[in-house]
Formats: sequence, structure tokens, C-alpha cells
Amino acid sequence: MKPHTLALDLGLGVALVVALVAVYLVDRGSVSDPSNPVNTLNVNILYGEAGKDNPGRTTRSRLRLAVTRPQYDDIGRLLEGLGSGYSYDTLGEDELGNLARLKNFEVLFLTCSEQKPKSREVFESLREFVAQGGTLYSSDLRFDVLINTFPDVIDRTLFAKGDRTPRQSAKATVVDPGLREFLKARKVDLDFDQPGWRPAMFRQDQITTYLEGKFTSEAGRVEMPLTVSFRYGRGTVIFTSFHNAKNEGVGVKLLQYLVFTAVTAQVDSQMTEKMEEGGFAPKQSSLITVASDMPSVTKTYTIKKAGKARFLLSFNPGEVTLRLTIQSPDGKSATAEHSSSFTIEVPEASAGEWKYTVTAVKVPYANFPFRVTVGEEK
Repeated sequence: MKPHTLALDLGLGVALVVALVAVYLVDRGSVSDPSNPVNTLNVNILYGEAGKDNPGRTTRSRLRLAVTRPQYDDIGRLLEGLGSGYSYDTLGEDELGNLARLKNFEVLFLTCSEQKPKSREVFESLREFVAQGGTLYSSDLRFDVLINTFPDVIDRTLFAKGDRTPRQSAKATVVDPGLREFLKARKVDLDFDQPGWRPAMFRQDQITTYLEGKFTSEAGRVEMPLTVSFRYGRGTVIFTSFHNAKNEGVGVKLLQYLVFTAVTAQVDSQMTEKMEEGGFAPKQSSLITVASDMPSVTKTYTIKKAGKARFLLSFNPGEVTLRLTIQSPDGKSATAEHSSSFTIEVPEASAGEWKYTVTAVKVPYANFPFRVTVGEEK
């Protein structure tokens, strides 16, 4: 073998080894600043089913949303205000019983209306749409549809308390910590501008409550949930007792939060289930959106007892890249980025205040929502 050929082969071999080591370190997420390894955290990067282990996942530049025609509630106007990524198809009442049609969408907004479908095909179609992973958002008078679609989740003992509600204003308490953080408020003023509106009369053991409040009904002054969600099959149902027609200011921001929750519901639930199956308990969950003038968002979480911790970044896959950076109380950090949901796991997370920053490297549309969930080992 000629000397120069041997030298060339050795050089290529060394370069290959260096490249493999670099790929390994980046894939583990254990190097955030190679020039300063003292300040680097030792972490593991865990990808979701739509992540690294499934690179062929179909990408998309916008959400697949459907909205029923407005009567008392114009959710379409709210979606239009969020930008082109929230464009939607309008569905007629006669299309609600067509499961093949509903399967074209990820989220169906069943806006407030006095129309009450009586066909079993409608109820069966909506139920199967959710069971297969769809998200159903419904408001106010559409509770009557949910009664027939999800009878096992309804608490009929509450009907006497929530019946015949007059027009009124009510101050609601923000129960959900994530919503409280988003609104930066613990109380919300709501205007119920039509009589006969419906509170969230569901079984308490089946729902997640976002808002609850005191109001007047035929039974007098009562207190009940006003905005809730529940899982059914692989999908999610969100119900709110009010709509956006007469609720401005914080009320609109509240509705935006519910829209963001609706469009991320499926991936959020999938990734949270993976966290729980891995032996971790979700402790803090923040729903965040990014804008062109603020591409990065930083938040904090305090770990009270040292141990394993996970920082889960969940979002809809597509033409998007998000970067997650975590920093320990002593200043060490780790960074990872990907085009679909992933987790940074810290095997030895010290007690104290941790910082995490999400940066939008690339997003397909304005107001792109994502959620960061921090979990600690059970």
C-alpha cells in the first residue's frame, strides 16, 4: 500500500470516528456548549412516536379545522383573528352524521345553536370521531348534543341545579393552573347574554375543570363547573358554558386558550400518557404560543427534592422546529431541538429553581401553540 494512500485512509477513518462521536453526543442531548463542558448537563433525549423514530410522519403547514355555522356564537371570527394557520371549513348540520366527512378534520367546533339533532347517526358519528382521536369543542346549548353522544359522562343529578338559568353576569374562578398562568388572573368576569344556558353537568371523576363559578338558576344560587374537558377513547371533548359573542378582553383570551388546547389536545394527551407510563408524575404544564416578535419564551419550575425529572415539549408535527433549553440551579444546561414532540430527561436533577426556554427555530404559522410539561419521578 502506498504511503499517501495509507495516510488518506487513516485520515478518513479518524474523521468518521469524530463524526460518529459528535452525532452520539448530539442525539443524547448531553452537550449544549462543547466549548464549556463544565456547564453541560448529562441528559437523555426521548422522542415521541411522531418524532425521530417515525421520520416519515406526514407534515402539514396548517391545522385541519371544521366549524358549524354560527347562530349565537361565531368561533370562526375568533379563528380568523389568530391567522392563516387557523383557516377552517364550515360544516352544515346535515354533515354532522357523516363520519367519513368528519375524519377529514382534527378539531370540530360545535358552536352554540338551538338546533338539536335527533338522528342517532349524528351522535354515533360524533362519538366515533372523538374515539378515533378527534377533538370536539362545544359550547352552551350544544350540551344537549353531548347528552346523547356521551351519556356515560353526564351527571343527571345536577340537572335540577343547572336548569332554567336566566341572563346574568358571573365571576368565575380559574381552577386550572395552566389557564391561570395563561390569563395571569384567578377570576374572570363572564356575561351570559341568553337565558337557558347550560353549565357543565358532567361526572366529576371524568372531567378536568378549567373554570367554575356561582350563578343563579331555578334552584337558587349554585356553584358548578363552567368550562371542562374529558377524554373519550383516543380523543378529547371540551365544553364551555359561555361563548365569545358578549365576552371581550380576558374572555377572548380565555377562548383563545381553549382553541389552543383543542388543537394540541391529541398530541398533549399522547405524550403525557408516555410520561406517566414511564413512572413520572406531571407537576407543571404551560400552554404557550410564539410570535415573530418574541420567538423565545422562558419559564421556571422549582424541584423540591433531588431525583429524576423530565421536561416534555409537545406540539403538532409538521413544518416546524422547536428548541428546548433547560438550565439547572447551578447554571449547567442542555439543549435539544426537533420537528415533533420530545422530552429531555435529567437522571440526577438537583433541588432548586430550574429554567426552561423554548425557541421557535421554524414555525409554519403565527400563534403556533405548544405545551411544556415538567414531571418528577413518582
